Amino acid sequence: MLSFAPSSSHLLSWVPANHSEVLFLSEKAIIENGKAIRGGVPICWPWFGNKDGLPSHGFARTNSWEIIEKNQTTSSTKISFQLSEAAFDPSIWDEKAELIFSVEEEDNRLIMNLITKNTSSRTFEFTQALHSYFNIGNINNINITGLEDASYFDKVNQTANNIQEGPISFNNETDRIYQSMGSCTLIDPDRKRKIKVSKAGSYSTVIWNPWKTKSVEIKDMADDGYLSMVCIEAANTAFDSISLTPGSSHVLSQIIEIEAI
Repeated sequence: MLSFAPSSSHLLSWVPANHSEVLFLSEKAIIENGKAIRGGVPICWPWFGNKDGLPSHGFARTNSWEIIEKNQTTSSTKISFQLSEAAFDPSIWDEKAELIFSVEEEDNRLIMNLITKNTSSRTFEFTQALHSYFNIGNINNINITGLEDASYFDKVNQTANNIQEGPISFNNETDRIYQSMGSCTLIDPDRKRKIKVSKAGSYSTVIWNPWKTKSVEIKDMADDGYLSMVCIEAANTAFDSISLTPGSSHVLSQIIEIEAI
């Protein structure tokens, strides 16, 4: 079962058959038009991260979207959204593009595609992420496999060319950009499941948990909210921005599969 924020493509909830909620949504999340939502799957576009004087993570996640397709059968559901033309303010981003987000649920599998089409007469660059928040039993007990030996930029310490040794585990604030095109798997013994995150059209995987101090500082997160969430994001960051020629398209895909353990 899928649930979205009103007038938005922001996926808030996914509860596959025979499993509990897969996505984390902060109990203090603000679900209002024009506000970023803490949890679910925010869409970061056309930039990932901060830009001086401009909305953090771009403008796609806080603007209105329109449903352009909805198909449902006994075994699958597919919904597609398009970002409204009003969202493209030239004072914020002076480019012309079409942005479509599709979500398809098939049993214990979720497929998300973010499609960017350059509708202008010039080449532009952009960065992006499907900023997926996962609902976990306890951050102290999980680990993430599949990124062993990958190089990463540590945003907490501002250090580059770190190499991941063994599975990822958590004991402090973690904010890393891994240079990886492969899949990874979240192993959650408390919820007795594995969450496999595969992707395409993505050169970076972002792993984030704010830990205790920052969780207290974040207004729309409970003080102990960090214990029950971790972000695994299919992304293209400043390290691997996408250059799109006129008339061409790029597809960022993230596939999530659930397996009991």
